Amino acid sequence: MNMKARAMDLDDVFSPGGVLEHNIPFYSYRESQSEMASLISEAFSSERIAALEAGTGIGKSFAYLVPAFLAIMNDRKRRVVIATSTITLENQLYEKDIPVINKALKADLPVAILYGRSNYLCLLKFREKEEELSLLLEDDESDFSRFRQWVLSTESGALTDLKIKGALPFFYESASDANTCRGSKCPYFTDCFFYNARKRAKKARIVVTNHHLFILDGKSRYERDIGYDEDLILPEFDYAVLDEAHHIEDEAEKLLSLSYSYEGFRKALDFLLKKDKSIGNRNRIEYMKDLVTEKGAEKVFAAELKSIRDELDIFDQNLSNILPLYTKESEILLDDRLKGVLSSSVELSGELARHIRNAVFSFTRALGEVKTDEDINVSLAMRNINELNCYAGVLSDFFLIDGYKESVPYFVRERSGRYSMLISPMDVGTKLYYMFFSKVKSIILSSATLTVGKDFSHFLSRIGLEKSDVIKARYDSPFNFRRNLLLLVPNDGIPYGKNIEAEYCEYVASECARAIRMSSGGALVLFTSNDMLSAVTEMVRALLPDMKILRQDGRNTNRKKLLDQFKEDKDSSLFATASFWEGVDAPGDTLRLLVISKLPFSPPTSPMNKARTQVLEKEGRSSFMDITLPEAVIKFKQGIGRLIRSENDRGAVLVLDGRLSRKNYRRAFLESIPECYIPDDTERANIPDKLESFLYQ
Repeated sequence: MNMKARAMDLDDVFSPGGVLEHNIPFYSYRESQSEMASLISEAFSSERIAALEAGTGIGKSFAYLVPAFLAIMNDRKRRVVIATSTITLENQLYEKDIPVINKALKADLPVAILYGRSNYLCLLKFREKEEELSLLLEDDESDFSRFRQWVLSTESGALTDLKIKGALPFFYESASDANTCRGSKCPYFTDCFFYNARKRAKKARIVVTNHHLFILDGKSRYERDIGYDEDLILPEFDYAVLDEAHHIEDEAEKLLSLSYSYEGFRKALDFLLKKDKSIGNRNRIEYMKDLVTEKGAEKVFAAELKSIRDELDIFDQNLSNILPLYTKESEILLDDRLKGVLSSSVELSGELARHIRNAVFSFTRALGEVKTDEDINVSLAMRNINELNCYAGVLSDFFLIDGYKESVPYFVRERSGRYSMLISPMDVGTKLYYMFFSKVKSIILSSATLTVGKDFSHFLSRIGLEKSDVIKARYDSPFNFRRNLLLLVPNDGIPYGKNIEAEYCEYVASECARAIRMSSGGALVLFTSNDMLSAVTEMVRALLPDMKILRQDGRNTNRKKLLDQFKEDKDSSLFATASFWEGVDAPGDTLRLLVISKLPFSPPTSPMNKARTQVLEKEGRSSFMDITLPEAVIKFKQGIGRLIRSENDRGAVLVLDGRLSRKNYRRAFLESIPECYIPDDTERANIPDKLESFLYQ
């Protein structure tokens, strides 16, 4: 093979005996991987969008990395951005997969990783904290002393590199923040971890980042009318790969929402009113005294901000007193009935918004023309004043939204018990299309779960590509699911119903305990609610006192630590919800039984579901068929995907929700998963026998 005489192509890389097989131990040729890479290469060269579903075992990261590398090797002026859903996946690409490809191809391409700003330490904040806690430095073994040693030795300054127990609170207090960042005016700018990471990204040809930063970059470009041929949050780039692309809609919804929170509002106020030694022990409003054209305007504004702070406390207390009496739900859609209940809050919100806007208008008018680039303290003050104006906009608009045609207003109860207010877009697809799908030369959308019944329509419609010319392809897993996966759906299973919740929990606990006893542990039991998770876990622990049952404990759970415990003890069982439906990788004998306690339909009480249901029903459409069922099928696929993670994995899935054996949507679920062994005579009584004969034959 004479590759010096011509440019390397995909056949050189993927074919049996090719570059990958020759350079990577244990690599073996997979036809579907090669086909996927070829389609991605075609999408890059023709500057098109591709949506590609790749089952477990395809090796999708190599399938998109190789075409990305080859495209740059053919033209080193190009840049590819690869965005995925979590920091764990970012690190896996950057630390493992990309170095392997870079070395195998002898590409020698510069590569960088870029996290969100809050994942980097701010040295200025750290130095201030260091001065404040100087006494702790006398103890070399204190958490802060060990944290300080990490700060002095770290090259990245990134949270992901911090392994010191007890140091996290110090990191969060010193994390980089756009509203307080001094940029090039900071005395530590040369050593700034965040800006140095951005500099490395500008020099790299492949940049690894996350969905949040990718969408934020697109949003900023759209708002400022800046193309992808210029640097912004991300450096300019030609091609993008969005891995785990099924998360794009949810991430976009978060980023495109407008929000009010007491903590954020109060933080902006305190930043403006707090005296600072670095500016002569004045607050930042007093500091701007020499800039005002109306004598005393800064004193009036400072007094107004203190008054606004008092009004904010009253408004916050009003919400906190009324909403818990209305409902115990943590997320609450604003409707006409709730507006009536919150009439006093509506009035207070309007008054607070008007007060903010009037105060800001009067002060900015008194300032005249301000050149914020000449004084960082003025720049920081103006950023936080603009932040107050944004909060005023949410407070003003929130209670005026009617009909949910474009926006959905709802409350979210925070850990503190306070309520934040969000205005989320009803449809993010159109915005996503104009933010980057219509502007980036080529975007690859990749995931193991993009289709419902082998159809991409639902996914593409949700992200604004239903009418676009998109290359679409599915690649089934090369694993033998028919031989290695048993799916048990008892014909006499109890269908879940909200009105029989207590009875259903007892049923799930009983069947879980029998199944786990037969499998000798090694079970992952998935739930869709914390209440059911809590109730069933306690019942199963009572039924199986001699077996180790691990449980996800709400927001306080360290996900990685819990997974490590599960993997270390192959006979333990893990009961979990939420994020554990995906991203759990426990190949081998560790995971041999997966129990799905209830079909993962989104709760009809969630604000976005309620609003979308109302809109669709007014249009004569079914929200269940258009939204609820497709989303449940995709999550069901994600859950089942936890079990078979390698060619030699073998295990059983037990679905306890009787709706899967009785409802006419059974077919939508079963046609969306790999073809496996599904006995048609499964009853609750014979589940242990079927598990025993399959797992221990």
